[in-house]
Amino acid sequence: MNGPKIETNDIKNIRDGWKSIVGKMMAIQSFYLRSLNISRPAFFILHHLESQGSESLVRLSHIIQVSKSTITSISDNLERGNLVRRIKNEKDRRSYYLAIEPKGKELLRKISDLYDDLIKALIENLGERELEILEKAMVIMKENLERMEMELTEEE
Repeated sequence: MNGPKIETNDIKNIRDGWKSIVGKMMAIQSFYLRSLNISRPAFFILHHLESQGSESLVRLSHIIQVSKSTITSISDNLERGNLVRRIKNEKDRRSYYLAIEPKGKELLRKISDLYDDLIKALIENLGERELEILEKAMVIMKENLERMEMELTEEE
């Protein structure tokens, strides 16, 4: 489905607005994570483990794009905080999997609650119609991103 012709100035305005919103949300996210004493990469690891299940350290280092030494350090910290546990890889004694612990799930719930508050604050002055338009636009943008993602992975 083709939409209306998009002018260069429209693209610039959307890009600038998007950049501003994302930048401010990232700053607030960083504040939330610091207040809970967790780094952004550690948060990504916990989130991945909760949604995808246990994962090898090597695979996690690729997913969050950090070195093996960094992933080891982060996982050590998460383990010390009882947020994750290491599981020996039966096929390779030198490697481990990480699995999320109940305390890690609880921390993610707290972060999710903070994000819900952030979203509520972000949309609190939108009218009913504006909120409906935003929700529809987000569905379309998500579908577009999923299509782009599929096209990119087919090229690999």
